[in-house]
Amino acid sequence: MGYFTIYPEESHLRSKYDSTNKSILINSLHPDYIEETKTPERKLNYLTLLTTKELIVHNLPHERTHATLEKYVELLLRVKKYLPIYPFYRM
Repeated sequence: MGYFTIYPEESHLRSKYDSTNKSILINSLHPDYIEETKTPERKLNYLTLLTTKELIVHNLPHERTHATLEKYVELLLRVKKYLPIYPFYRM
């Protein structure tokens, strides 16, 4: 994972996939990033969510939004099984 330069048209993005470098770039200026990285546990959960999102968008580029979100939930539930920290977004 890396961080990316924020252009005005991308400021709403939390993350994006860089196909050139085959990596996920994180927007460290996004308000969610700032909030969700206050503790190591929350940071891990947040980065897992963004990774899951990018994997689905990358692997299913032509899916309809609803179908993509369904896949997101499906993959997220599978990923949670293997995380050392559970549950997501414990406050």
